[in-house]
Amino acid sequence: MDHIPFPVIRTERLLLRAVRDSDLDSLFRMYSNPLVSEYDSFCPIKSTGEARQLLASSRDEYRTGKRIPWGIALQSDDLLIGTCSLLNFAEAPKHCEIGCAITPEMWHKGYAVEAMGYAMKYAFDMLGLEMILAYAAPENAASHLMLQRLGFARLKTIKNRSFYKGRFHDEVSYQKSR
Repeated sequence: MDHIPFPVIRTERLLLRAVRDSDLDSLFRMYSNPLVSEYDSFCPIKSTGEARQLLASSRDEYRTGKRIPWGIALQSDDLLIGTCSLLNFAEAPKHCEIGCAITPEMWHKGYAVEAMGYAMKYAFDMLGLEMILAYAAPENAASHLMLQRLGFARLKTIKNRSFYKGRFHDEVSYQKSR
């Protein structure tokens, strides 16, 4: 994908764009906050060096077609407040997963719903995908509510789907079709 310009999406309040080197401090603040990783597979990062590695990894995954890793920035000041990714692309049927993280100071403002809604529109309209999957920890009520708001159908709880932070974790699967 590195010959294709990175897709930029403008929403009512947000700009979904590539994460830049100048975003490293914001990326570090967000991913070092234990609230952001509470229900996710990663542990809080401990340095801007780790943020730089995260950025390099997401750029590599974009170049190899494994992920579209948007930074979520406010249009008003271009400040990075989160990330939203399409990932794990597959065929038959054409689908992917979606994930999103928002810095806690910006929670409960509808930014995740707005960003994910536009990312999903891009997946369906521009990439021709037929379905999008999402996963949430059973105890993550805010993610369940957000996915329902976005029109995802709850499928089932998958026991021991992921192993991270030293133990197996259940995850609730969701699906949205075109």
